[in-house]
Amino acid sequence: MENEGDDIEEFESILNELSLVGTNDIIPNLCTIFEEEVAEPSAGDYLIETIFYVAKRNNLEDGLYKLALSIPKMLHSFGQKEFTGHF
Repeated sequence: MENEGDDIEEFESILNELSLVGTNDIIPNLCTIFEEEVAEPSAGDYLIETIFYVAKRNNLEDGLYKLALSIPKMLHSFGQKEFTGHF
């Protein structure tokens, strides 16, 4: 990629495809993306929107359940970054 903008566009394109074909089983995997440093806040917002879109499309109750199970991974990751000074 030539610049960060291209990376974000590619990331959003991948999330768009996942939102259209993915099942609730991908929600925990999407949550682990938060473990990586997200340089652009809009990318994090788009990731959250994708998670909720997948849940709504496939069975909201099941999707929210899988999201709830995955939140501790995200919180642990944020705590690690704050402790180590990386966010």
